[in-house]
Amino acid sequence: MTNDDIPSLSSFDDESLAKAFAALEQQARDDAASLDSPDAVEAFRLRWTGRKQGRLNDVSSRWLKAAPPQAKKSVGERFKALKELVEGLLDQASGSGPSDAALAAEAIDVTLPGTRRLTGTEHPITRTLNEIVSVFAALGYSVGVGPEVETDFYNFVVIANQEKRGPRERLLLRTHTSPVQMRTMERQPPPVRIVIPGKVHRNDAADATHSPIFHQVEGLCVDTNITFSDLKGTLDHAMKALFGSAVKTRFFPSFFPFTEPSADVQISCIFCGGKGCRKCKDSGWIELLGCGMVDPAVFAFAAEKQPAYDPKKISGFAFGMGVERIAMMKYGISEIGSLYAGDMRFLNQFVKQVGDMSRTRHYRDLIAWQKAMELARCVYARTEEFPKSETFGLRMQLRRSAVSVAKELLDLATRVAKLINGLLGVLDQDTEPDGTRQPANLPRA
Repeated sequence: MTNDDIPSLSSFDDESLAKAFAALEQQARDDAASLDSPDAVEAFRLRWTGRKQGRLNDVSSRWLKAAPPQAKKSVGERFKALKELVEGLLDQASGSGPSDAALAAEAIDVTLPGTRRLTGTEHPITRTLNEIVSVFAALGYSVGVGPEVETDFYNFVVIANQEKRGPRERLLLRTHTSPVQMRTMERQPPPVRIVIPGKVHRNDAADATHSPIFHQVEGLCVDTNITFSDLKGTLDHAMKALFGSAVKTRFFPSFFPFTEPSADVQISCIFCGGKGCRKCKDSGWIELLGCGMVDPAVFAFAAEKQPAYDPKKISGFAFGMGVERIAMMKYGISEIGSLYAGDMRFLNQFVKQVGDMSRTRHYRDLIAWQKAMELARCVYARTEEFPKSETFGLRMQLRRSAVSVAKELLDLATRVAKLINGLLGVLDQDTEPDGTRQPANLPRA
């Protein structure tokens, strides 16, 4: 019997079957003994276990299928043993591994310094959006979300105080996140304090400062006795938290269809400190967002599903700002298209700024605590200006409260200073990919 031919059996007695299968087993062992490369192992696998021309397939068709009924059991048992032998030889040959020469060529020197995997960071838009949301979250606001594909009823009719819902509604990509305000009021009775970050779409021509797709953060506060002073105080605090305690705000009358009265908010130029420069067009001020008191007609729409929104009993304010505009101001970006281009040369500079931005944020927090402590001291000092007649009890009560607040803030500011000093010390140990240390650029608290 040769390696290429599987002869037909003329007799299926035990002696003939034992002789024939023994010859095949010996051939399989001889072939496996000569395997010295992965190609030879693959050839052995195809020669013996191939579906079309494999020798086991030939044995099955020539011997097992042709065997008489009384001999099929004996042929099947011997065929099974032959198949297990071939598979074992194949597994043994495959598990032998590559040669010593191949292993030497792929050797790795474990004593060499490893390659540092660079850690990614947030996109400038994402980072700015999260900073804005975190400022209002600290004031007790929750985050509201809604569909990006909106109906014209929520996107235009309700917000613009137009006619009631019609029999037919059209779908569109929302042009602002304001519809989430109405959807929230329909689900939740007052009080409501939410900020709504999200992507919006408008039919704007793309230029250096405009894009047909951008991101907004809108806010809504509804409760009893909400006044315009609450709105001014909230936004003034938010702008100082975002751009520093030295930033000033001012409000100018404006018009928005869903607020009355409405205002535009300007902040003192963060580039020139209000002295006037090219960034602020020599005015010292930069317009940043819009706001206003919620129009009672908007509450009337919400009252259809939530009767608690009675315009005679509640009031509220709303505001909205563009995330890209704030990101461009914070990071000195002159072209809005750079935020969407995905150019790694542009984005890599923000990876290097992670440590610096962290130091800036912690240092700004320390300044905020120091300002709060100064405010408490001012309250304490102003109590001396109260008339000493008839208001002595009130004066002393305010004085004791101011002293207590000042002490608590002083202790808290001291702990925060120690914490920030520790964080700055850790950040000073940050190293660049080339192994050099990145020094801190901020003064110690």
